[in-house]
Amino acid sequence: MLSIKTTLGDEFDGQVVTFDRPSNILVLHILLSQPSFISCSAFSSHSC
Repeated sequence: MLSIKTTLGDEFDGQVVTFDRPSNILVLHILLSQPSFISCSAFSSHSC
């Protein structure tokens, strides 16, 4: 379980699903305690 705060100020908890070391990609299952919107732009420079 991870507690994450983005550079945009969003905070959420997540569980690690998998991590690929060569590409440095982390896949999380985001656990929301209340309805919220989390923009994928907070995590990547690519559009979703």
